[in-house]
Amino acid sequence: MRKVVFIVLALMVVLVGVVAAQDAQPTGTPQQREIYGVLQLGDRVFEPNIWLAGGQEQFDRTTANWYAQDVSGVALAEYLHFDEGFDGQLLTEFFNNDWFASAFGDYDSWAQTNACTNGSTTLYEFSLLLNGVNYDVRYWIDALPPSRVLTFEIVLPRDQAALLDQYASRYKPDFFACP
Repeated sequence: MRKVVFIVLALMVVLVGVVAAQDAQPTGTPQQREIYGVLQLGDRVFEPNIWLAGGQEQFDRTTANWYAQDVSGVALAEYLHFDEGFDGQLLTEFFNNDWFASAFGDYDSWAQTNACTNGSTTLYEFSLLLNGVNYDVRYWIDALPPSRVLTFEIVLPRDQAALLDQYASRYKPDFFACP
């Protein structure tokens, strides 16, 4: 009987902890779960009948990803958590060559082809190679003070350049490519 009571109490503690973790809101964010907001970014960009979506919440980031087999495209949005805040210097140090080497580590090679800034948004453009196929990437970094940074990337084969422009302009109509 003691074991049953102990097990029930342990389960209650775990369940209360899970519910509390799900309800906890980071400072400075709306009262909805971040995962919904990050996934909604793709709603205005990607057709749901072409692009499959997924997402994940973690302590240091909230991530949404999209995959379109028909166009060999992938996209990723990450809401990075800087709960202690950040400044421009931290972001410059954070989004360095090592960051992009990790982000594109699954590709055979990668090279930055352009970078530009518009207000608090920086856009990087990359060329990737995977299994003999060339890909182009648009990678935006948006500072969202006081505690969030949003990254959004779209990867499509180079022969889909017009489609990349189309999706990029849906995401950032006024800043979809570097001049």
